[in-house]
Amino acid sequence: MRRGDLRPAPPDRVLPAWLAAILARGLEVQPAARHPDMRALLAALRATPRRRARRRLLAAGLLALVATAAGGYVVARQRAPEPWSQLCSGAQDKLRGVWDAPTRQTAQAAFAATRAPYAAAAWASVAPLLDGHAAAWAAAYTENCLATRARGEQSEAVMDLRVACLERRLDELGALTGVLVTADADVVLAAPAMAHALGGLQTCGDIEALQARGRPDPGRPEAAALQAEIARARALRRAGKLSQARSQAEAALSRARELELGWPVAEAGVEVGRAQAELAEDLAAAEQTLADAVWAAEAGGDVEAAADGWIELVHVRRARAEYPAAEEAARRADAAVHRLADAARAAQLAVRVGQLHSARGQYDPALASYRAALAGFEALGPAYEADVARAHSDIGVGLQRQGRHDEALASLHRAAEALERVFGPDHPDVAVVRNNIGATLSRLGRRSEAVALFRQVLATRERTFGRGHPRTLTALQNIATVQGELGEHGEAHDLLRQALAIQERTLGPEHPDIGLTLSNLAITLRALDAHDQARALLERGVRIQERGLGSEHPALATTLIALGGEQMHAGDLDTALASYTRALAIRTKHFGPEHELVGRAQKRLGDCQQRLGRTDDAIASFERALAILTRGADPFGPLEAQMSLARTLWARPAERARAARMMAATREQLRTMKDPSPQLRDSVDSWFAAHPEALTLTRTAATAP
Repeated sequence: MRRGDLRPAPPDRVLPAWLAAILARGLEVQPAARHPDMRALLAALRATPRRRARRRLLAAGLLALVATAAGGYVVARQRAPEPWSQLCSGAQDKLRGVWDAPTRQTAQAAFAATRAPYAAAAWASVAPLLDGHAAAWAAAYTENCLATRARGEQSEAVMDLRVACLERRLDELGALTGVLVTADADVVLAAPAMAHALGGLQTCGDIEALQARGRPDPGRPEAAALQAEIARARALRRAGKLSQARSQAEAALSRARELELGWPVAEAGVEVGRAQAELAEDLAAAEQTLADAVWAAEAGGDVEAAADGWIELVHVRRARAEYPAAEEAARRADAAVHRLADAARAAQLAVRVGQLHSARGQYDPALASYRAALAGFEALGPAYEADVARAHSDIGVGLQRQGRHDEALASLHRAAEALERVFGPDHPDVAVVRNNIGATLSRLGRRSEAVALFRQVLATRERTFGRGHPRTLTALQNIATVQGELGEHGEAHDLLRQALAIQERTLGPEHPDIGLTLSNLAITLRALDAHDQARALLERGVRIQERGLGSEHPALATTLIALGGEQMHAGDLDTALASYTRALAIRTKHFGPEHELVGRAQKRLGDCQQRLGRTDDAIASFERALAILTRGADPFGPLEAQMSLARTLWARPAERARAARMMAATREQLRTMKDPSPQLRDSVDSWFAAHPEALTLTRTAATAP
C-alpha cells in the first residue's frame, strides 16, 4: 500500500467501478491526492451514480430469484418477501446522526444546560417541529423511491431530481441540529424561529418548480460538501451567530471559486451577503457581495439563488436609501419568483416591497404590499404561522402611519400573541412588535405604558444583540421621545446621543435615517435652552434628508417643523413661516388633508402666523387644526390646538369669554387624564396666573342661566 500497489478485489467479490475509484483515491500514497477531509469522502459516497448502482442491485436480486426458483418457489419468497420495500427502506439510515434519538437527547441536554429561563418553552416548541419534519422527510424519501422502483409512476430523472431536493433539505436539517446540540442561551432563544424557517418539503414533490429552480444535482463530491457547508452557515446566521456564519459562508465561497463551481458560488455569496447585512457593520460591502452573487446566479441559471439574492438586495438598498436601485432589485426579484412559481418567496418579496414603500413615505402602497404578504403566508398553512404574525405586525405599523391607531393596536396585539405562542415572550421578533405597540400607545396618549414597554424592548435587544447594536436604535429613540414629552429632557438627550453615535458608526454621517434622530435631539436641546446647537443640528438634518430622500419626503416635513420652531425662537419669523408652509404642503400631499400629521403641521403654521400678527390667518389655522386633531387618536393634539386658539382669541376683547372657556376646558381635561402632559398642565396654569380675569369670566359663564 505504501508503494501505491493495490491488490485487485477477490474474484468472488463484485466491486462497482465508481466505488473502486473512490476507495483508490482514499488510499493514495500522497496526501494531496486523497480526499481533502472525511466530509468530502462522505459527500463522494453520497453523490454516486444512482441509476447504475440501483440497477446492479435489481439485477442481483433478480438473479437470486431465478437461482432459487430451481430449488423451490417457497425458498425464494422467504429470502426476498418484499424486495421493493427493502430497496426503499434507507430513510432512517439517512436520518441517523441528523435527527434520531441520540441527537434529540443531546440537543435537549444542551438546552437544559444553558439554564436559560426560556429553555424549557423553547424545547417544547422546537422538538415537535423537528420530529414532524424528520418524519415527513423520511416519508417523502421513501415515497419518491417507491414511485419509481415499485410503481413505475415517474422516471429515473424525476426521481433523481427529487432526491437532490430532499438531500438539500436533509443538509439543512443536519446543519440546524448541529447547532442545537451545542446550543448556548442565544441559540436556544433563536431555536423556535430556526425550526420554523426550515425549507418546506412540498417543493421536493413539485417537478415543475424543481426544474425551474435551475440548480442541478450537486454531482461532484466537492459540490455536495459545499452544499452542507452553506447550510451550516445559514443555520449559524439564523441562530444569531453572525460572525461565525459570515466566516463559514466566506470559506465556502472561496472554495467554490477555487473549484470553479457555478451554483455554490451564487448560493454561498448570497449567504455571505445576508450575514453582512444582519451584522450591519458595512452595508456597502453587503450590497456588493449580493450583487456579485446574483450575477453569478443569473450567469449559471440558478433561479432560486437569484431570487434570494435580489430579495435581499431590496432590503439592503432600502437600508442604504438607494431607492431607485432597490426598486430595480424588486423588479428582478419578481421576475425570478414568477419563474419559480414560489408562493413563499412571493410573500417574502411583498414584505420587502412594503418596507421599501414605507421608507419612501408611500404608506398606502406599503399597506397593500403587507396585506398581499399576509394573504400569501396564510395560504401556505400552519408552517408559516410566524410569518403570518409578522405580516399582522407590518400591517399594524402601516395603519399607525395612516393615523388609524385603534386598528393598528388590534393588529399589533394579534401579532404579539401569535409570536409569543410560537417563539416565547423573550424572542427578538416579539420585541419588535412590542416596540410597535409602545409607539401606538404613545400616539394614543398612554405614555407611561409606552415607556415601560420600550424599556422592556431595549433590555431584550441589548441582551440579544449587545449594547450599541443598530437593533437597539428604535427602542432608544422611542424612550427618548416619550421621556421628552413627559418633561425628562436630560435623559432624553443622553439616549438620543447614544442613538446618533450608533447611526453615524453603522450608517455613516450622511444617511437619511439620521435626520429623525437629529430632529428629536434638537427638540431636547431646545427644552434645555441650547437653541444654537438645536438649530445647527436641524439644518444639518434638512440637508441630509433633501439629498438622500428628495424634497418631498414626509420625514423631511418633520425636520422642517422642528427647524421652524428654532427659527421662530431666533425671531426669523418669515423663514419659519416658509418652513411650516413647506412642511404642511408635503404632509398634505402624502397623507391627505384630514390626516393627524397635517393637523399638527397646520397648528405649527398657526403659531407662526400669530407671532407675525396675522391674527385672522392664525385663528383659521388653529380652528382647522382643532377640527382635524379632534378626530385623531392622540388626546394631546386637540388640547394643544385649543390652547393656541384660546391665546389668539384672547387678544380680541369680544372673544375673551370664549377663550377663557377653552382654557378652562383644557385644564379640566388634563386634570382628569390618567397620564397628563406636564408641559401642557404647566402652560395652562401659567396662562391663568397671567390672566386672572379669565377665572372671573369662566365663573360668570358657569353661573349664567
